[in-house]
Amino acid sequence: MVHVKRNIEDKALKLSNMKTIQLSFSKGCMKLFSSTIVDQYEEQLKYMRSKWKNNWGLMRYLTEYWLDPYKDRLVSVWTDHVTHFGTRTTNRVESAHATLKLQLGSSIKGFDNVFVEINNLLNDQLDEVRRSLELSCCTIPMVLDKIPILSQLQHMVSNECMNKLIRMHDEVIA
Repeated sequence: MVHVKRNIEDKALKLSNMKTIQLSFSKGCMKLFSSTIVDQYEEQLKYMRSKWKNNWGLMRYLTEYWLDPYKDRLVSVWTDHVTHFGTRTTNRVESAHATLKLQLGSSIKGFDNVFVEINNLLNDQLDEVRRSLELSCCTIPMVLDKIPILSQLQHMVSNECMNKLIRMHDEVIA
């Protein structure tokens, strides 16, 4: 998705010559791609067509180059058919690469600067994992008393996974 976003931003800048339009259009596209139900997708697409009606080139580009050929591979409503517990990438290396590029910013830094930034990034990620793990061990969803089978999974799965299981349980019961 990082490459799609970058291509959309590049094209929007070429068509508009304005950074604000580039960022606004890209943000709208990402919101469109993250639609989780068809109605939400159609509403966002309708909104974008209305908002960008004076920039027909932008919507034409989005429709012809991305939505028509790749909608079923880009939009969450058609791609999220697997329980992923918050993991939204199919390629961990691509995700790590995108995070690293965002952190580094420039590609012309010296090795010593790059090493320090990568080290800081990895330490930050390690701290985040530790905090998340600590939080998962310390917090227990209140409903576990009412769902004994899930209490057996306590401290074995992440909070996000546990919350997803609770929602699925509630859907089955309802």
